[in-house]
Amino acid sequence: MRPHLVLAMSALTVVLMGCGPAAETQGETLAATVGTQSVGLAAHQKISIPEFDYVEDQDLQATRELSIFDNLGRAERFKEDLHSDGSGEIALSILEYAGLGLPTWSQPDSQLESSYFNRQRYLVKYRDLHLGSEISLQRNFRWSEQPGVVQVAGLDCKRIFAESVHGLGNFEFLVTVDTDLLLGWTSFDVQGDPVMRMKTLDVDFTPDHNGVAWAVPAVAEHPYAGPVDEPLLGFAPQSPQYVPPGFYGLEERLLLANGIMANLGNIHAALYSDGIHMLFVAQQKTLSTPALNVLSGAVLVKHADIGGIRVAEGDLPGRRVYVVSQLPSEELQTIFGSLF
Repeated sequence: MRPHLVLAMSALTVVLMGCGPAAETQGETLAATVGTQSVGLAAHQKISIPEFDYVEDQDLQATRELSIFDNLGRAERFKEDLHSDGSGEIALSILEYAGLGLPTWSQPDSQLESSYFNRQRYLVKYRDLHLGSEISLQRNFRWSEQPGVVQVAGLDCKRIFAESVHGLGNFEFLVTVDTDLLLGWTSFDVQGDPVMRMKTLDVDFTPDHNGVAWAVPAVAEHPYAGPVDEPLLGFAPQSPQYVPPGFYGLEERLLLANGIMANLGNIHAALYSDGIHMLFVAQQKTLSTPALNVLSGAVLVKHADIGGIRVAEGDLPGRRVYVVSQLPSEELQTIFGSLF
């Protein structure tokens, strides 16, 4: 069941979205960490904010391995096949699966295959890491590069590190030396432990796309138009009064989830980012009465933490709210609380 629980969190993300450089300085010493072990201690060099190219923008086929770590450092692994035509069409499927801490691969079952098929566009767009606005990357992260190169899918790559100035979790990127193509990344939690890692195993820049079934949106959606769209929601969505330091609003969208299931209300989804971390706040009409704590009168909020993706969910008058991110649960609780 665990792989399906993990993909269910990605599925929730799908539902929620439908949807100047620092001066260079030589010789600063930083420590890269994996788990609780210091592995760097080499002299990283401060760099200007990098620019990456992304596999979904190229004409290629890539085999990739996604690892999702639990709090003991054990990983469950997903081997993926990605096709991209360089013009916006992508197809992502799962080839093999390895359960938590298991060394051997097995064939994915039909449920896991279906999870990938239905959510492939959103896994590439929102699960995979992308860089946001230059000003956010400058304000919220310290950038450095480890000298030397590493091999990824047979290509020379450089290691670039982004350290959150707000202590919200750091990142490592593996980028080709010649073309700045992002072929791997690792996200770390606030303790420095790995949460999620993507690495490219093989890449073909002259791919055969014959027979590929390109991804289609899982749910109809459009940019949220304010009061004009309120009749489709059945309520006026509220913006959180608090978001973590450095976060800014990227977009708001209306997801027409009612077109999938008659008893499923349409969803207002707002996306926030600090330039790398993503935060989703989604609101949906509900007829239920919020569950209250008898002693305090506070709204009860359910929390889940699976594969580093955290969710805070609860009912406010007339609507259900989801807050989703890799950020600490305390941050999600504060964001939720700022909505009422």
